[in-house]
Order: sequence, then structure tokens, then C-alpha cells
Amino acid sequence: MSFQYPASGEGFAGLITWAPNSTDNREMIGVELGIPLEPNVPYLVRFKHNRASSIVTDVATNNLGVKFTSEQYFESLEQARNDFAHFSIDSVMNDTLNWGVVEFEFIPDSTFSYMHIGNFFSNEETTVEFGSGGSSFGYYFIDAVSVSSTLRSYNEQSSPYEVYPNPTSNYLQISGITNPHTNVLLLSLAGKKVLET
Repeated sequence: MSFQYPASGEGFAGLITWAPNSTDNREMIGVELGIPLEPNVPYLVRFKHNRASSIVTDVATNNLGVKFTSEQYFESLEQARNDFAHFSIDSVMNDTLNWGVVEFEFIPDSTFSYMHIGNFFSNEETTVEFGSGGSSFGYYFIDAVSVSSTLRSYNEQSSPYEVYPNPTSNYLQISGITNPHTNVLLLSLAGKKVLET
């Protein structure tokens, strides 16, 4: 198949994202969440991916993504591969050496108890790049998967301060500060200092 060191821990999972002439040869990884996702609460979803490369797996694809559900299993292949994901990678993922990182904020519209990773799109909706090895399918390794509530949900539940809008790009409002000598330290999701007053 291929070789890769784990991004973290002792191992990782793998799945087929594309096979010729059929969407039946896809694989998905699914797990029950330790705590169900609550509606209208922001969550940070994160995982790492790496494309396997060998004579039989030298195909790169896009559309590796995440789908949250209330049910453990999909009722049918059509339900699993209905050209919808809560998040998917639009670009073709070619890197076979380094672990790529996916990180996005997700605000559920209902309660979800299960998370699935895979390609939920048809072959017609999936971009494929073939290597030189006469490939038969696309295969990706998955590691370091996590779902956690974000700072905003913590602030709303246990702090007199409000930080909004979230997400934001240029403007941030903080309310609830009563002491004019209060220092503010703003960090990115990666832990980098963005602003300090």
C-alpha cells in the first residue's frame, strides 16, 4: 500500500476516496461522539490527512470531508453519497510526504451524535488526478481527529464578557469590561498572539 509515520500517537486510519466506475468502493470512518453536538453552539473540527502512494493507490482527489449525523449508520449508499458534506476540501490533495491539516468551525443546526469522514460526493462531482503508476483507486490516511467547543461557547456559558462577531476578519467587539485598566490578549486558534493591549 504505502508507508507513513503517524501524525500523533501510535497509528492512524485509512480510507478509499475514489474508485473507477463506481461509488460503491468508497470507505468512510465513523465514530460516536463522546458528547453530542448541541444546536447553535460553535465547535472546532480538526483532523490530519495524507495521501497514500503506491502502484495501486496513485490517485489524488478532492472532496475529503466531514458529515455529522444523528444516526450511527447510513440507510443506503445514496444517503451516504448524496453530494453533501458539512465540510469538504475543494482542492485536490497531492501531498504524500507531509500531513495536511484540516481545521474549521462548525455550528450545528440540530443535535448530532456521530461524525463521519470520507468522500460523500459522486464520481461526477469528484476531481481526480492520476499518477504514473496505472492507479486503480485513491486512498488517504487520517489521524489526530478532534471536535471541541470553541471559546465563544465557553464565554457564553461562564463569563461576564462577550466577544463578537465570531468568526470575524477585521473587527472584534468585546463587551462586559468594567475596569478601564483591563489587559486583553487575543490568540488565534493555533495559539499565536494576534493582539495584546
